[in-house]
Amino acid sequence: MPEKSKEIKGWELTVRLHRVQLVACTRTKNLPQIPGFSICRDRFVRQQTKIRTYDRVQSLKNVDTGTSVYLQYQCKPPWLEPAKLTVVPTRSQGLKRGELEAIFGGFKCPRFLTVELALDFGEGSEVDRSFVLRHGLFGRSQPVGGRLFRDLRFGTRHSDTMVRAYKRPETRSYRVEFELHSSWLRRFGITQPSDLSKLPHLLCFSRINFVAIDWDALADHLRRKGLPASALNSARSQAYSIHRALSLLRGEIGLVNVHRFLSPLRINTVIKRALEDWANRWRNSLHTSL
Repeated sequence: MPEKSKEIKGWELTVRLHRVQLVACTRTKNLPQIPGFSICRDRFVRQQTKIRTYDRVQSLKNVDTGTSVYLQYQCKPPWLEPAKLTVVPTRSQGLKRGELEAIFGGFKCPRFLTVELALDFGEGSEVDRSFVLRHGLFGRSQPVGGRLFRDLRFGTRHSDTMVRAYKRPETRSYRVEFELHSSWLRRFGITQPSDLSKLPHLLCFSRINFVAIDWDALADHLRRKGLPASALNSARSQAYSIHRALSLLRGEIGLVNVHRFLSPLRINTVIKRALEDWANRWRNSLHTSL
């Protein structure tokens, strides 16, 4: 079954653990058998970068949940871990803690490389590309590329975290997806599946925050500073992007501490509650549908 949706006063939000990558050592020379997963294919890996990493990849699938695992092994450089795993659920479901625990239990010293947590907003939630661009702040991550008519991206693969926002027609939802990288995960002690229940506390509201500019407060401040009305008009002209508007206030108008003119939106409370509900289900059960 799909994960449980959280609907509060017209906002429909579903939280899913979307995709996970990890590296690990094997306990013996042979690859482990992961409970619940069957081997579908074992093949050579075509070299995709200047440095060859792994020679083979084994594809496994959980026939009950549809989750796939791509296990790369026979590493070439000596500094790589013997195994690298990418765990991908079906489109309609998120990863279950039980199957992730089974994967971790089959290896020695496993650790996360990336964790992707998805927030799927239903059609009635008003969250779309324009909303995210106008109101979304994701830590220090800045919008990347022009992407005028495409998916949004904040931060890069070299950042601590990266955010993607895109429409999902197959589920009639708009997804805001957080890709959490190894440096950030290690900093906060997220090393095991059980540690993922820490994510609501860590993400709200330092890494996810929807805000609006208080134009009245900003106008009063500019008036007290003796700045012309054109300064406010310039800021309003960039209001389609919260990042562009704040950049103009800092750079061209010369304001400091521009965050004092921001007001949090009600959706932040909805997101926090939905994340906490997901974390509670993740924390309390290995077997129920999360």
